[in-house]
Amino acid sequence: MTPCVVPALLTPKKDGTWWMCVDSRAINKITVRYNFPIPRLDDLLDQISGATIFTKLDLKNGYYHIRHKPGDEWKTAFKTREGLYEWSVMPFGLSNTPSTFIRVMNQLLGTYIGKFVVVYFEDILIYSASFSEHVMHVRKVLALFRRDNFYAATKKCVFMTPKVLFLGYDISGEGIQVDDSKVADVQNWPTPTTITEVCSFHGLAYFYRRFIPHFSSIMAPITNFMKGKTFVWIEGAELAFQVIKEKLTTAPILVFSDFSQVFELHIDASKAIKHWRHYLFHKEFVLFTDHDSLRNIHTQDKISRKHGRWLTFIEKFTFVVEHKTGVSKRVADASRKGNLLVSVRVNVLGLDGVQAGQKSDILLHDGFLFKGNQLCIPDSSVWLKIIQDLHGESHVGRDRTLHLGIKSYVRRNHAVNQCTSLSPLEVVYYAKPRSPLDLMSLPVSGSFPKKVQDFVMGLHEVHTAVQENLAHANSKYKQAVDQKRRQVDFEVGDFVWAVLTKDPFLVGEYNKLSTKKIGPVEIAQKINSNAYRLKLPSHIHCSDVFNVKHLMPFHGDSSDDEVIV
Repeated sequence: MTPCVVPALLTPKKDGTWWMCVDSRAINKITVRYNFPIPRLDDLLDQISGATIFTKLDLKNGYYHIRHKPGDEWKTAFKTREGLYEWSVMPFGLSNTPSTFIRVMNQLLGTYIGKFVVVYFEDILIYSASFSEHVMHVRKVLALFRRDNFYAATKKCVFMTPKVLFLGYDISGEGIQVDDSKVADVQNWPTPTTITEVCSFHGLAYFYRRFIPHFSSIMAPITNFMKGKTFVWIEGAELAFQVIKEKLTTAPILVFSDFSQVFELHIDASKAIKHWRHYLFHKEFVLFTDHDSLRNIHTQDKISRKHGRWLTFIEKFTFVVEHKTGVSKRVADASRKGNLLVSVRVNVLGLDGVQAGQKSDILLHDGFLFKGNQLCIPDSSVWLKIIQDLHGESHVGRDRTLHLGIKSYVRRNHAVNQCTSLSPLEVVYYAKPRSPLDLMSLPVSGSFPKKVQDFVMGLHEVHTAVQENLAHANSKYKQAVDQKRRQVDFEVGDFVWAVLTKDPFLVGEYNKLSTKKIGPVEIAQKINSNAYRLKLPSHIHCSDVFNVKHLMPFHGDSSDDEVIV
């Protein structure tokens, strides 16, 4: 029996036929990978620009048209209840199957790809600008298929149509849009009740993310929800779920890129040029930016190292810089900041004693809390919104942006450490961060408290609680680690195998191609239960003290000559 034999089973397909599933993981582990570029969906869609009529072909059993190399059939053996079989053609499931097939299709249709043919594995799209051209293009492709005995599944083929469903998109002369059947599925999609259902909806929405502006920001609550282990459908996830459904069902038609026109790039950062560089390398474009200094960057005598690297990158392109004034941007910023102030306005009972103009640590003015000239911000998503607004005003770097936020606002941090169960401020100062509730009127006490004594006693209690919590956390972590720990005890005179790592060698002495394990080696000294000193051979130039995790007991006759593996 062949050593590569694997089990196989049959599963039903949508059309009533059967699909054979073979477990090829064993042969894939020892297969040398054959790398051939798989076409990107964006690149394929860009090639269709200007087309008005389409024909879609779906090859039937395309993989089975490629024969195995004679003598390699035994590698694909599988067994069923009827007996043992071997594939004589290329089956599904092998690691090199997709790359091999796409290489064959590129060799077959390479003359026409990029002109009037798009190929994605077994799906082939023929596109043309006119009907007469399209007839000629279809005949050329079918002639090649007839020559090499490739067959198409007639039920899945569409001929001479102005609109076609290809790779999940409805494609027409106007552009691309979401598949109508997927729109109906989204409209009828119920609220998820399990994490698996959430992942299914996320996968569908992510595929059509190009139709939804700011997709990542809208989808963030659902993306964060998928990281959890328990299902708790929060209000933010439900809101994102409904917004995504609405935007997918009303998604616009995206037009194709018109390469005959001059591209205009409106950017605020150099990352945009890197993202679209495959469109910009070969032609001139206009770069609109609010950084007026970019127009004079070539005439500056001295530039920073960061600007020098960026200048080296943009020198590869041919473009004209157009300065975009910030007049329209200022209006948007004002509106955004007005909404921000509304979101941080407070209305808390007990603040009657804090009035405008009153000398106090905290000042209430027009519904806002101030400390000095700083606006108090709760430790919530509002702080992230502030950072986003500051970053949108100008690109001054991460540290500078954070400094501006700290300089202009006070962020109240109530974060509690997982091990100590207390916030850092409580551990150091025996005090909790103040919030608007802390400013409420307090009852008048009849006696003066002993503040110093209470502070010392309270601080001592906090430190005691911290030590107990840390000891409990360490015990829990130790218990989890001990479950995987290997208990080994050696004595002086025992022989062991020693694993050589990079750490005990001097700089330049270690070679990753040298011996990794030596033995048998005698134990000269037991330093403790974790460290042992060995009698190393003379040609091993490293520290003779080894951790127990790098030692394994030697079973055999230690009187034999030294063995090195």
